[in-house]
Amino acid sequence: MKITININDRVRVRLTEAGRVVYRKFFTDLKCQAPIIPPDGVIEDPLWSIMNIFGPYSYMGCQMPFETEIERSRSLAMKRIG
Repeated sequence: MKITININDRVRVRLTEAGRVVYRKFFTDLKCQAPIIPPDGVIEDPLWSIMNIFGPYSYMGCQMPFETEIERSRSLAMKRIG
């Protein structure tokens, strides 16, 4: 079965404690206020943004920044041009 996803599609991930630290640090380093993380730890962003924030912290043997399931937000997918 082939699954196609666009890098601009919005996705949801559930942050772990390690992920919450990384998420806050990312915005602190940009000198921006981090978006509020809901109590359940689920955040939603374009896939490219999740990759940008958590990519350096995702490697074999790492303390995972989010649970391993990534949910595509079909209703909130960004409009494609063309």
